[in-house]
Order: sequence, then C-alpha cells, then structure tokens
Amino acid sequence: MVTDKQSLENLPYVKMNPLNRFISIFYAPKETFLSLTRSKWVFVIPIIVIYAVGMICYPAMKSYLVEDQVSKLENNPLLDRLPEEQKRETIEQTRKAILDPPVWQLALGLVWQAAATFVVAGVLFLIGSTFLGGSTSYRGMLHVYSFAALVSVPEGIIKTVLIVAKKSMDVRTSLAVFLSGNDTTSMLFSLLNKIDIFSIWMVSLVVIGMSVFVPTVSPKKLAMWVVAFWVIWIVISAAVSSFAGGAFGL
Repeated sequence: MVTDKQSLENLPYVKMNPLNRFISIFYAPKETFLSLTRSKWVFVIPIIVIYAVGMICYPAMKSYLVEDQVSKLENNPLLDRLPEEQKRETIEQTRKAILDPPVWQLALGLVWQAAATFVVAGVLFLIGSTFLGGSTSYRGMLHVYSFAALVSVPEGIIKTVLIVAKKSMDVRTSLAVFLSGNDTTSMLFSLLNKIDIFSIWMVSLVVIGMSVFVPTVSPKKLAMWVVAFWVIWIVISAAVSSFAGGAFGL
C-alpha cells in the first residue's frame, strides 16, 4: 500500500507563499493545489478560516434567521402533531438558540466543519483510489476538500450582504431563483436550491484538486464520479430538507 507520505512526495510541486494560497485558490486553483503536495497539516487552516468568517457574518443575519426559522416551525406539519404548549416551547428554544447561542453550541459549529471535512475527504479518497483505482492519499483529499471549501468565504460574505439588504433569509443564488412564490419548503425548491453557483464552483475546485492528487486518473472520469456523488447528496439532502419543512437549518 502506498502511504500518504510516499503518494504526496511523488507528485509535482509548485512553491508558493503559504498566505497566497488562500487567495490564489480562486484564480489559480491548479497551481494552489500543486503547492499543497508537500504540506502535512495545512488543511486545518481553511477549516478555521471558514468557521471564523461564519462567526463574523452571523451577528448581522441572526435576527432574519430567527424570523425565517420561527415561520417554518409554526407551519411545520411535524410540530403540529405536538401539544400546543410543547410546540411553543420548541419554537422558543429555537429562538433563544439562534439569538444567544451557548458557547458549546458555537464550538459545535467548528467540530461540525471539521467532521464534514474528514467525511467528504474520505468519500473523495474512495472515489480516487477504490472506485477509479488511482494512486492517492487521504491527506491529499483533506487538502483538496478543505481548500475547495474556501468558496464558503465569498459565499458567506455575499449572502450576508444580500440578506441584510433584503432583510430576509430568502436569498437565492441557485436554480431556485426561477421559482415564483414564497414556498421554500417544497421538494422542488429544496432540490433546485441545492444547485447553487457557489456549490458548482466548489465542485469544480474539487475536480481540479483531485486531478492534481490523483494524476493516474483522467480529469473527465474524476469529474463524472464527483458530480455523480454530488447529485446523490443533493437528492438526499433535498428530501430531508423538504420532510423537515426547511426548519432546523435543513
């Protein structure tokens, strides 16, 4: 079995200022990923950066998030099955959790970001090595996904500005923009809303990154498998979101 160290050492390398990587990923992704082929733990930094940007943006949008979530909970058929007192208690707890989240809840956001990175990297590793038979490393996939996920930074900033300007959480940068009406809980809306310009951008970066770290497999094959798994994820998450009525951040 090829170890992480052996796999990374056999890849081409481009020298780059470590700080420049966080900007060049948006305009020179291939060179950026090539600069990561000798790195070990740099994937941790994007996780922290994404979390920090989210925490900075959160105060500006939390009042609109409360209105959105309370509205969805009040119209959620799942909560309608509960006694009225229990339903109101659930809504009030949600309101407090959004407006004044405890420290453990804020820390959980970082844990979730890290966990998602490790899980997705595992899926990418399976695609590159097991399904396509390429020579790659799990650490390389951690680099790929963590840096591709930096798309969340401009996404978070742009969407926060739009939310504040519109004074509503209903900001669409996805195919859902073509849907009329205010029904944001339907399966069709959830499905189209997952096909977002920023998500497409991130998937594109993942394919570029994998083409660097899995050089024995053609970029076309990598793209087909990554997009296929992305579509599966879209369908599953859209179904869950629709079932939950768009509440609880789903």
